[in-house]
Formats: sequence, C-alpha cells, structure tokens
Amino acid sequence: MQSIAAPSEEDRVLTHAFLIGGMKCGTWTMFKLLRKHPAIAASKPKELKYFTNSAFGEWDDYHANFDIKPRTKVLLEGTVQYSRHPDTKDSAYKISRFDPSARFIYLMRDPVARIESQLAHRIAREEIDLTDQARRRELQKAISFSQYFTQAGAFASIFGPEQMYLQTFEHFVRNQVSVVEEIFGFLGVKVPDGVEALPPQNVRRADHGADRFALTAEEEDMIRDSLHDEAQSLTTAFGIDTSVWKRFWVDGQ
Repeated sequence: MQSIAAPSEEDRVLTHAFLIGGMKCGTWTMFKLLRKHPAIAASKPKELKYFTNSAFGEWDDYHANFDIKPRTKVLLEGTVQYSRHPDTKDSAYKISRFDPSARFIYLMRDPVARIESQLAHRIAREEIDLTDQARRRELQKAISFSQYFTQAGAFASIFGPEQMYLQTFEHFVRNQVSVVEEIFGFLGVKVPDGVEALPPQNVRRADHGADRFALTAEEEDMIRDSLHDEAQSLTTAFGIDTSVWKRFWVDGQ
C-alpha cells in the first residue's frame, strides 16, 4: 500500500465536508445553498468523484479543486456517487485515509418517488431505453441506491454517526432555511444573516417522454418489499422519521 504524507497545517485547519447523496434527493439545491456561506469553499465541479477515481495515497492535489481563501473554514464536495454501493464500495474508506475527521451530509427521499425520478432522469438523457430487460435492470440498480441505511451505514461504521447529518428530502424541501442553518452548525460555521430558500432545481425534463414515465403498481410493490427493513432500520439506528414517505408507506404499513 502506498504511503500517505502527513497532513499539512492547512489540512488540519480545514473541515472536509461531503454531500454524498442521495441521487435525486435535492443535493443540487443543498449544494447551492451551502456554498453561499463565506466560510465555505465549494468544489468545482460539484461532482468531483475524487475518491472513486483516485488511488490510495494520490490525494496531494485535492485542494486544487477549491478556491481557498483566508476566511475559508470548510471545503464542500457534492459527489452522490460516493453513496452508490455496490457500484462504489470503498469511497468511505478512501476518505477516512485522507481525513478521518471528515463530515457527511446525506439526504433521503421517499424511495418510490426517488426511483421514479432517477429512471425518468436517465430516460431524458437517453442513458437507458424502455425495453423490459433494461427497465428491470435499472429498477434493481435504483433499489440498491435507495438502501439508505446500508449507504449511510458504510460511512457511520467508519466515521461514527456524530460526523454525519442525515435528513429527508421532504423535510428539507419544506424547511430549507432551518435545515441549512442546522448544517452550518454541524459544520462549525456561524449562521449568516438572510439565508433564503431556493426554487426547485433539476425538475423533471420532458425529453424523450421522461415526463410521462411512471412506475407500475407491481414495480412500486417490489420497491416496498425490497426496502421495508432498510426504511425501518433508518428510524432504529439514526432516528429518521420516514412517515413523510407517503408513496412508500401505503396505508401506513
């Protein structure tokens, strides 16, 4: 294994924060809100994918992706790919080798709504077609990405839950300002005056019929059956209230 150089003084002072997902859960809106803070330097681009593409120990140039100023206290990266197990298995471990004190923000959406949005997004971008085989394959992958307890657990098991901020997309959408202010506190920066909510970002596009895409009743039931225990474990382990997921918890079950 390659040796890793001792962190510089700059590394010790700065907080490395990662907005790790989930996909189609409001991360772009969150990223835009957080990067407005004068003490937060956001990565360019948002999705660096640095700890999926870089080998162990090859991280000396990480800070080149940020406009670091004397007032900067937090470096914010927004790569949702880090929470796409099993596609990306070792991102949490790689980050822990870089900075064991890193902090993580993870948004979670009603799995039925999130999966429908993910598939529609990929249809709009012509990344998948609508053949039965392709649809089944994409649905299974999207279910894996919606295993929020598993995805968050990969980071919590290494960094500890105190270094993680978990929140539902639904709560964030209704309470943008208060949620962002909580995250500022979580990141150790002062809450600025005049935090303002943003309009919806990345709304569903109509390209290639994506706006007409909908899951079937059978597909929705498959999602509920596959993710029932995962959703319950979120409440048990992290105290997340998933009752806002109305499409997932049909009839309150």
